[in-house]
Amino acid sequence: MHDRYQAFLGFLGMVRTKVGFWRTLSALCLVCLFVLIMVRAGTQSITADEALNYNSFLRDSIGQVFTSHYDANNHVLHTALCWLSIYFFGLTEFTFRIPTLVGSILFFYAIFQLASILFERQFFHLIATIALAGNPYVIDFFTVARGYGLALAFLALALLAALRTVGSDEVGRTHLFHAGLWSSLSVISNLAFLFPATGLLIALMLVLLRFPGQQKRPVIALAVIDSAWGPFLVLSFLVLVMPLLTATPDSFLFGAKRWHETIASLVTGSFFHNLEIPLLCSWPAFFWYVCDKTTATYVPALAGTIFVAALVLLFRPGSRQNFVPLLVSLAFSLTVALVWLVHSLAHVKLPVMRTGIYFLFLFPLALLSFLSCERRSPARRLGWAFLPIVVFLVLLYVPQFNAKATFDWRYDASTKKFVEVIELVRNYTASPNVRVGGSWLFKEALNFYRLKNHYDHWQPIVRQKAMDPADFYVLANTDREAVKALNLRVLFDDPVSQSILAVPMPIPPAEAK
Repeated sequence: MHDRYQAFLGFLGMVRTKVGFWRTLSALCLVCLFVLIMVRAGTQSITADEALNYNSFLRDSIGQVFTSHYDANNHVLHTALCWLSIYFFGLTEFTFRIPTLVGSILFFYAIFQLASILFERQFFHLIATIALAGNPYVIDFFTVARGYGLALAFLALALLAALRTVGSDEVGRTHLFHAGLWSSLSVISNLAFLFPATGLLIALMLVLLRFPGQQKRPVIALAVIDSAWGPFLVLSFLVLVMPLLTATPDSFLFGAKRWHETIASLVTGSFFHNLEIPLLCSWPAFFWYVCDKTTATYVPALAGTIFVAALVLLFRPGSRQNFVPLLVSLAFSLTVALVWLVHSLAHVKLPVMRTGIYFLFLFPLALLSFLSCERRSPARRLGWAFLPIVVFLVLLYVPQFNAKATFDWRYDASTKKFVEVIELVRNYTASPNVRVGGSWLFKEALNFYRLKNHYDHWQPIVRQKAMDPADFYVLANTDREAVKALNLRVLFDDPVSQSILAVPMPIPPAEAK
């Protein structure tokens, strides 16, 4: 027993020497997060948007993914990978979500490498890892098959390749190619990522041209266009051209009209994910004050500071050590600028909720990146000023790791359980025909389970009003008044989803006459 104990201690010492203590803790945190994501992917109900994707694009041949009339719900590469996963492994919630789980592995790898570039073996490596990978709203999209998680993983890999490019003495075409390839894969996984992918490649071009080193600027420009922009544009065009041919302005209606709405949606999803106040539960008024001030003041002020710092680093001579914060802060600033420009000129709505999830990655990374500047520089002091903000984010994220539902589709958390109960009651009563109604939000998910489980006695679920007649009612929290209005008997009132499964009350014999 003593020998085994000594061997274990020796192994820990070897890991600490070769990997580093804080890097090891970061890796363990990422492993724990991945296990959590796998459990959620296998146990949580299908969501409405996942079910809509399956019902619309995944029931027939894979060609339908590329040739169907454009639908913003069809994130082409991700949808095609879901089709392949279902084709080879069968249809379950877990197999449907395998491409997203693979994306989480890629994302966590990129986060670990980015933290290592910024902080090597320092304590801040752990802080950066949790701040970038531990946002509960981000974790949602590595749980559900919606393409946002996979696109975010490719964006992180593209940024990693770009950082390796600017960190080299010479502009390497291999890293440039990887930056362009990963950026393209991000866009074709989810079109919403066109802004950060484009912003990153523009930032990469500007940094390399501003600090060319021993190489001539025309040579660098041609290398970036050929090795990065070329793969990005060609692959994106080849994959997206057919779906986008049928797109109309109405295809892009989901979004916000003001930046305040964009920021508020991301702050709420990150700080109040579980509908419980984290960290500040004893001071609810103070928590909501922090949320409101963060949305209205802190985030805009910090974003403006990042933009000014990026310009200063771009136009001020500095060491190669400043290239990392320069590239990261410039990529964030250009992403914001591109979003604003397209919104102003083309009247495309601003990102909101999940369509702006890339900000939850770029924003804290930009804040942290200034800590890697050369010592005693103003940018480094700015990084120290930003550090308490990032630590506060980490303290808010950690208590929310126990999420039992996604933030955007919380109402669907109990749909799978409701479906099982409905079929159990139908079997018990030997009913030959069942009509399930209630809130229209559940239409796609209920149809998904009807098809997946071969519930042939169920009528196809159609979009209807909550008050329309049915044998079973699946009601969202907003339609609770239907219980009293229709005199329904509640079978389940789920505390997580806040949804209700109810049936009509039996008619008393005296009234039946």
